[in-house]
Amino acid sequence: SKTRDILRHKVLLNPNDKFFWTHGTNTAKLVSKLKQNACTNGAELEEIAVGLAEKHSIDYPWSQEGWAILRKTYALSILVDETKTIDFDDMILMPVLNNWELPTYDYIFIDEAQDLNKSQRELIKLLTSKQSRVIVAGDPHQSIYGFAGADHRSMQNLQSEFDTVSYPLST
Repeated sequence: SKTRDILRHKVLLNPNDKFFWTHGTNTAKLVSKLKQNACTNGAELEEIAVGLAEKHSIDYPWSQEGWAILRKTYALSILVDETKTIDFDDMILMPVLNNWELPTYDYIFIDEAQDLNKSQRELIKLLTSKQSRVIVAGDPHQSIYGFAGADHRSMQNLQSEFDTVSYPLST
C-alpha cells in the first residue's frame, strides 16, 4: 500500500528495520483510520489515534519512537509525493483537508448512509450549498463497515449536520 511504502522507504529509511516488520501493518491500518476520520496532523492526532486503535483493536507501540513514526507517516501520507499516487482514503480526504473548491449540487443522494465515515461526511459538505437537498437512505441497525472506518453514529451525525427530516421506510 502507499502508506506501507512511505513507512518503509521515507520514514524508517531501512527496509530491514525491525519496527517495519513488527508494526508496519498496524501503522498502515492506523494511518488509514486517521484519514477516514478527517484527522489533521495537529494536537488532536494523538487523542484520535489512541481511540481508533482501541476501537479497532489495533495493537500499536505508544512509545516515543512509535508516536514519532506515526506522526511522520501520517504527515507524509496526506501529501502527494513525486510518484503522484493517491489511495482511496486520499481521494476522500484531500479535498477536505485542503478545502478545495468543488462544484456544488442541488441534490445529493446517499445510499447506505449508516456506513459513512467522518471524511465522507465532510466531503458531502463541500459538495452542497445552503440550497442543496441531501437525500439519505440507511438503517443505523445495519451498519457493518466499522472495520473500514464507518461511524456507527453516521445517521445521527447526518441528521444534525444537515438538519434533516427523518421518514421511516416501509416494506
